[in-house]
Amino acid sequence: MGSSMASRERERRRILLVDDEEVLASSLATRLATVRPHFLLPDVVQLYVLSNTTGRLDIRHHSGDGQVWFEHGTIRHAVTARGKGEEAFFEIMMWSGGEFSMRRGDVTQELSITSDWQELLMESFRRLDERNRGEETGTGRTGWTQAPPPADDLEDLFGGLDVEHALLPQPTIAVPSEAESLEPTMNVEDSLAKLNVIE
Repeated sequence: MGSSMASRERERRRILLVDDEEVLASSLATRLATVRPHFLLPDVVQLYVLSNTTGRLDIRHHSGDGQVWFEHGTIRHAVTARGKGEEAFFEIMMWSGGEFSMRRGDVTQELSITSDWQELLMESFRRLDERNRGEETGTGRTGWTQAPPPADDLEDLFGGLDVEHALLPQPTIAVPSEAESLEPTMNVEDSLAKLNVIE
């Protein structure tokens, strides 16, 4: 019976192949946004970048609306009521809470962002850290939405995902077979003999 449970656990933890990464990224990102708004928008943007998405990400926040255009995973253009380009992108990335949706295939001819996506996200996280440090000392900006506490039950968070298209963590510890676990690995005499050879 224990072997059967171990087998089921190994099966549960194996990585399933994803036929369509774009569908997975969209499904997961939408699920994260609608269920738990405490996820950071830079994480969602990274999902769309890594899945080579082309389209417009519409973001609604209590302080305004913003859009970010992607072309084959490249961040091409961003706009808010205050401006466009990289500063608009950073403004959007600082928002907490809110809603977003992806309009696949929506393209723009405007190119207001030329920095690499990694640079943009690193700068976004730097600014988020700076803001959070300011909030800890009482000098931070006010008016941000309060994120809800983390989910107590992962089923609440990921229950609606199709497991056939989900990426599950690969176990990092190899479980020895019964035959391997009965074999001695090395005794003290062998260890001392090897030390004498090294000297």
